[in-house]
Amino acid sequence: MYRNLFYNNLFLISKQLIH
Repeated sequence: MYRNLFYNNLFLISKQLIH
């Protein structure tokens, strides 16, 4: 569960960076 949250955060951050 925590791992899922961690990857979810990475995904969101990546989207913002690529933005």
